[in-house]
Parts: sequence; structure tokens; C-alpha cells
Amino acid sequence: MKKRLIIIAPIIAVIICAITPFTALAYTTPNADIMYAIASEEGWDASKAVALQTNDGEYWLLKLSGATYSYDSDSKKLHAQINYSLGKVEVMKFDSKNPYTTHSVTKWDMNNVNTGDQITNCTVLGTKATIYKWDSTKNTANKDEVFMKAGSVSATQPTDPGKPETPGTQHLKVSSSITSKQLSGVMTELAATLPTVLPVLVTFLAIRKAIAFTLATLRSA
Repeated sequence: MKKRLIIIAPIIAVIICAITPFTALAYTTPNADIMYAIASEEGWDASKAVALQTNDGEYWLLKLSGATYSYDSDSKKLHAQINYSLGKVEVMKFDSKNPYTTHSVTKWDMNNVNTGDQITNCTVLGTKATIYKWDSTKNTANKDEVFMKAGSVSATQPTDPGKPETPGTQHLKVSSSITSKQLSGVMTELAATLPTVLPVLVTFLAIRKAIAFTLATLRSA
């Protein structure tokens, strides 16, 4: 009876591992790096997308083809000057606790939106497109001042490209450059590999036990 349990238990464990979404355990707040990586893995073109958190607490990758983005950091409003021939918006939405779960892509037309209109109230997390500062006095984007440069994943304002920093003017310690969010991402990635690793490991152990049981039975025969 014990020998039978040794074989049955690993088989049950394999079934449980196969049907349990272990990524459901990978709770982490989405950030720009994670959202861009997921979009890339799913073949969604995020080369001109903006990663943001809306005032409602949702996490988006927002892509508006042929648009010039601008951001009002005081009112937290994202604006866009739109090319009407390419006025299509695509948004990939992520779960606020686990970005690896199922997420949706929404599309809508911007044909009825006036140039420079507000797109959404949000906090910008990162961007693959250059975002300029919003000029409230002229009600348009200030092309002379950059809020975030293309390829940035930090919500802090980047250095003006026309005024580069002098090398060596800032020295960061390791303790200040490593954050808890970066390390939590490592744990998230490890948890995401469990659905692949555990079934293989348990199956290997089950086969090993089955072979040992068969050999023991043959020897005792």
C-alpha cells in the first residue's frame, strides 16, 4: 500500500501543478519595465507607448499613433497633438496587483478629438516616446522643454538634452540605487517560472520512484 501511495502522490502533485496558476502568487505593483516586457512578449508594439497609472488606479500602456505627447505635471494631465490620419488609440491594461495575469487591449478612434486635448489624468511611469512639457499659457506642447525622453522608465524629469550633465557631478551609492521594487521583480520572475519547473521536477521524481518500484518488484519475484 505504501509503495502505491509513493507512485500516486507524485501523479496527483503533477495534476495540481498543471492546473494551478502559480503566477497568481506573484503579487507586485506594475512598473514601466514589466509592462513593456509583457507587451513585447505578446507581440504588441509598444515602441511609441506611454506607461502610466491613471487617477483611478489603473495601469496602462497607451499608444496613440502619429501624436505628440505633452504632460502637465501640476494637474497630472496627459495631452496629445493628434495627426488625424492616424487618430487611433490602443491601450493595454494591467492588473494592479499582478501584471502577469490576463490583460486586455482596448482600441478607439480619436477623430472627434481636437488637437491638444487631454487624453487622461495620470502619473507617467515611463515612456517609449518623447513627452514634452505642457504650456498652459499657450494651451499646447512646449517643444523646447522635455518632460521625459524616449526610452525613460523613471517618473523623474530627465535632463534637458540641450544641457547635458557634467560627468562626475553626481555619485550614487549602491544602497540608494537599489530599491525594494527592483528586488521584488526578481521574486516575481522566479514565481513565474514555477508552472514550468515544478511539473517537470515532480514528473521526474515520479518516474524515478516508478522505476525503483518496478525493479524492487522484479527482484522480489
